[in-house]
Amino acid sequence: MNGNTLDGLFLERKKFVLIGLTGRTGSGCTTAATILETKKNKQIFPSSTEVSVASGGIYEGLDLRRYEILSSYAKENWSEFVSIKISDLISAYLILLSKKDVLEFIWKSSHKSKVTKSSIEKSLDRIIENNKRMSGYKDLLNQLLGFTGGLDPKSLKEEEFLRFLVLVRKFTRDLKRELCNLDEGLYVSAYQRAGNSIRKTGRVSVGYEDEDFNKEAIFTLPETINRIVKCLREIKDTCYIVIDAIRNPYEARFFKDRYSAFYLLSVNTSGSARSKYLHEVHKFDPDQRAVLDQTESGKLVKDGEVVSPGNWGERITITDVKKCLQVSDIHVYNPRSELSNTNVIRAQLFWYFSLMLHPGLVSPTAMERVMQIAFTAKANSGCISRQVGAVVTGDDFSIRAVGWNDVPAGQVPCGLRTVQGALSSFDSVVYSNYERNDDGFRSVLKRNNEKLIANINVLGGRPLSYCFKDNQNDYKKDRNQVHTRSLHAEENAFLQISKYGGSPVKGGKLFTTASPCELCSKKAVQIGVEEVVFIDPYPGISSEHVLSNGLHQPKLVQFRGGVGSGYHRLYEPLMPFKDELSYLDSLTL
Repeated sequence: MNGNTLDGLFLERKKFVLIGLTGRTGSGCTTAATILETKKNKQIFPSSTEVSVASGGIYEGLDLRRYEILSSYAKENWSEFVSIKISDLISAYLILLSKKDVLEFIWKSSHKSKVTKSSIEKSLDRIIENNKRMSGYKDLLNQLLGFTGGLDPKSLKEEEFLRFLVLVRKFTRDLKRELCNLDEGLYVSAYQRAGNSIRKTGRVSVGYEDEDFNKEAIFTLPETINRIVKCLREIKDTCYIVIDAIRNPYEARFFKDRYSAFYLLSVNTSGSARSKYLHEVHKFDPDQRAVLDQTESGKLVKDGEVVSPGNWGERITITDVKKCLQVSDIHVYNPRSELSNTNVIRAQLFWYFSLMLHPGLVSPTAMERVMQIAFTAKANSGCISRQVGAVVTGDDFSIRAVGWNDVPAGQVPCGLRTVQGALSSFDSVVYSNYERNDDGFRSVLKRNNEKLIANINVLGGRPLSYCFKDNQNDYKKDRNQVHTRSLHAEENAFLQISKYGGSPVKGGKLFTTASPCELCSKKAVQIGVEEVVFIDPYPGISSEHVLSNGLHQPKLVQFRGGVGSGYHRLYEPLMPFKDELSYLDSLTL
């Protein structure tokens, strides 16, 4: 006999898994997708020896034992994933355009000094000639993209539908090759702009920058993916799907709200490894990398210049990998030390695949359990801009202090103060003497919020809070960070140690949901921190300047593991494991 009855408790997890990959270009999302697409064979599962610290891997001690259990489970239960690439969806929109419109769109995406319009046209002619078979799928394309109705997943045949997906991917590869031959950055630029256009207008439009924002279009791409997911679930009994790659946080939220089986998984690598990869493999020069980094962190390129989004529609529709990293459920690290060696990233993918199918099969790593505390702590922050959490530990991961970015004790957080209160209540506990009496500041505060004050109903009961720093910098015409009311999370954690007479932390670790700024980095060095574990890189020079000189340089470690709600879904067992074993034992003769 076997445990099929027990498997019924895990059936939904074993039948359907949906992973969304996110990460900066060059970090390894495509590598991760390729690994997940691999059919079952002995070679795809790295041995414990291959991923041990002694062999240049990441696991040692109890983590190595955890990996042996999880890799064994993965070997027994593995089934390859079907990948849905965002780039292929964008290609689908391009396929339905006229050649003239595609030419104009790509031309507007290019650095015109590097390529000619005629060279782009010749490339398009070759692509059209080599992808004639796509013409037979125009009706299906229109249905999947939502331009026409009538899509019935039950009418699809698995072999034919998968062949269609393969043809779309071939088109993407052909177009990518042609554009990269013209200019290494042209493919990325064109597809980023196409994605922004789809989110803003619902289609790829040559002059989308000048069109009005269509609020119904923001979920165009995820809704298209969702139609493909429904088709795949209909035609496959066991359906494991990976989306490569999500680079807009609201698209990630779309799937989080719809599927309990969805995990947003970020792929990260070091800045130096990523730069080397982009240079050696994709031939990006430093200027191209700089533009890429900014456009993947919520910026736009207009007329060859990198600018901040000018309106709300642009803010929520553009590529913003930075925000995607902040809401990821799982973070994996891709060392990229050897391009052909994928043992480390493969081991992590199989680790979390096993936990998706069977939560609680092992307990969390020390890195995960401490970062989970920091991640939870950030919810205590009253900052209306960004919430950050931090934990200071000894060298053995014993917790010494917890902090989050917030105002000093006894002061009122920004989220609990209002513009109306600052302008009219004159409460000396809630608002400073400066806020109550400086006419220039008060004038700026009123001017910046006059529309919402006049239309208070649009808030729908929300408080009209304000950021003191932003208004003060607007008043003084500068960008001084010293005007913030809050202590940084790391700074707050350090101060708790001295405030309550905690144990020394020399040789210890700092865990933070965002890598420390220059000011907090200096304090970390001063108190003797030897390792800084972070999730999201801070946009400053702390790693390249403050932490990379002197006799005692803290080691920077990219966090890897489950965090937030993902932590609970991966590590909370559906039943006590002892009961599970007891049930299986009852089935034996």
